[in-house]
Amino acid sequence: MGLTATLVDPLTDPVPAAWDRFVTTERLLPLWRSQLLRTADWCSQTASSMVLVHEPGAAEPVALFHARHLGAVHPGRFARPGRLPVPTLTEVRTTPVAMGAGLTFAAAAGPAERAEAVRVFEHAIRQHTGWRGVALAYRELEPRHLPAVPTAGRLRLRLGPTLVLHNEWSDLDGYLASLPGKWRSQLRKIHRTIEADPTLRVELVDTLPAGEACWLAQVVRERHLSRAVPRPPLPAGYFGQFAALPGSRFVTYRDAGGRLLAYAAVLEDGDGPVLVWWGSREDTDGARPNLYFDQYLRLVDYLITRGRSRLVMGKGMQQIKQRYGARPEPLWGVVGR
Repeated sequence: MGLTATLVDPLTDPVPAAWDRFVTTERLLPLWRSQLLRTADWCSQTASSMVLVHEPGAAEPVALFHARHLGAVHPGRFARPGRLPVPTLTEVRTTPVAMGAGLTFAAAAGPAERAEAVRVFEHAIRQHTGWRGVALAYRELEPRHLPAVPTAGRLRLRLGPTLVLHNEWSDLDGYLASLPGKWRSQLRKIHRTIEADPTLRVELVDTLPAGEACWLAQVVRERHLSRAVPRPPLPAGYFGQFAALPGSRFVTYRDAGGRLLAYAAVLEDGDGPVLVWWGSREDTDGARPNLYFDQYLRLVDYLITRGRSRLVMGKGMQQIKQRYGARPEPLWGVVGR
């Protein structure tokens, strides 16, 4: 088959234009856009690689990969020019949001070509690190990815699922009527209370000031990160780029003075909204109760009124999301040398 790889260090190398053409042609989630990945990688504690696999001499790739080299510092600090220090693990995933696997294939690529693309990618990573025994961890794999990823001698792990709500209703009242009685009553009360609050303004908007979005996302992020492993926040520039994407939308909650209290950020991917971030102030900084629960109702209303097929609610908070009718879709990890 004769595939080859072009490996790019996003901190030092220009990303070939073919990367973003592939993102557009294959209708990937815009989080795959090279500028977003590069901006996130600049603020990461680890080195990373963007890999295009293609036929020799061909401009257009058959697969893209994004990998983080855990345990390796940024390229500007490398002791050996052109080589990474030996990382503890190379993790294949998108960043900074775990919205999917860090590998994607052209729709026209068959099973054999996909498997060969993964083999070529792994060889390129081993050449780049200079260590043939580098351990690889593939994260957030969907069942369709598994046939292409080698599993011999590796662990295959079932990860926490992503939660997806499929549209089956003509209006929000019909949706609420489909929920269990106690939960339906609670959600109606939450929604009516927020709607009737004259000191709260709820809007669906196409953009959001990057500084506000960055700050509130980091507040929520720090609630879930281990304090023993500090991580730098994402820059405001990343959120500015996200807000400029054609498919970005924000459900915002502001007080009477216009102060942003919380927001949900989504991306349209053609089939419906994908929830990417929830940002919210702390209780000591003016947070309002139940906005987290109300955001899902706003997104369900968005789903129904625009006739989209499904809402991707993402990972985490599985029991809460299932109360809204979301169904778990399995994700897998493959780890080994």
